[in-house]
Amino acid sequence: MPLVVAAVCHLVVLVITVAVNLPLNAELAALGNPATGEDLPGVIEDFKSVWVPVNAVRTVLCLLSLGALCSALLRHGRATAPFRPV
Repeated sequence: MPLVVAAVCHLVVLVITVAVNLPLNAELAALGNPATGEDLPGVIEDFKSVWVPVNAVRTVLCLLSLGALCSALLRHGRATAPFRPV
């Protein structure tokens, strides 16, 4: 079960990245040189208003995925014989 949770969380992260973050990055890159852009503070605020919350969701999902993988490793360790140093 933990491996399924980890895979689903990671898949959702990938979907969010492709659906939201990559298009935002492309829009930002299309603006060209920031030194010559108009209303740079407005553009930055518009970008951050979407980027920051979405990135927070991605971070939480990645942490959940990592936790699920750690749980799977711990469960696997309990199912196998313990390590005994020589």
